[in-house]
Amino acid sequence: MSLLDRLFRRTPAAVQEARQRLTLGSEHQLIYAIGDIHGHLDLLLELEALIETDRLALGMERTILLLGDLVDRGPRSAQVLDHVLMRQRSDPRYFCLAGNHEEAMLDFFTSGGSRAQWLRHGGIETLMSYGMPEEKLGGGTATARAAAAYVPDEHIAMLQSLPVAIDTEHYFFAHAGARPGVELDAQTDHDLLWFKDGMASQYDEFSKTIVHGHDALTESAIGHRRINVDTGAFVTGRLSSVRLLRGYRPAIIAVEQPRTGQTKSPIQL
Repeated sequence: MSLLDRLFRRTPAAVQEARQRLTLGSEHQLIYAIGDIHGHLDLLLELEALIETDRLALGMERTILLLGDLVDRGPRSAQVLDHVLMRQRSDPRYFCLAGNHEEAMLDFFTSGGSRAQWLRHGGIETLMSYGMPEEKLGGGTATARAAAAYVPDEHIAMLQSLPVAIDTEHYFFAHAGARPGVELDAQTDHDLLWFKDGMASQYDEFSKTIVHGHDALTESAIGHRRINVDTGAFVTGRLSSVRLLRGYRPAIIAVEQPRTGQTKSPIQL
């Protein structure tokens, strides 16, 4: 029996298990946190190459941390997951957090397709990236069952295993940031995956800087205790990251698809 077949047999309550939360030690001094990718493998590959050039100039080992929302809306979600799996298997300094879109994708399968809102928020594009034909994308149980022939078990297992937060001495990484008024160790998985306040809070109450995506902006935002690097790649064509290194100011490194009449070039701010 495949993993997807087993998921169909589980009740929704049985799959709401708390996600892992990781702590990174002092050996992870140079961190590049990448915002929401949403199926844009081309941008991810360009940004990773730019990050490699940057870290070589610094002469240091680096840690790459994806902030979630690998899938949906863009054209190559399946290929993004393949790439991330490959990188994680070969690179112990390559981490990935769960985002709300990974959670919604899992929820679609664990509910047997009954919670089909995922399809309306990018799930159709994700299933098409696996080669699933449009005539099978009507929604519901039939679509979920048909998808089992296209979505590899290893992708579902990966989405289940993604941690919800990563903690370091000075930074706290979570896809959606953190809910104000709640201590970081008391934040629920739902808070860390789904919370959104339109960047209203400066997060001054927290002792660490919160680094997140989820709340899409046209430009990355760096505040006193809050850094948001979701620049809406699926709309703007811009994928952003932040370089974090003790003794240096946080630096935004981004790549961007060309607009009409422009040549393509990486951008570093």
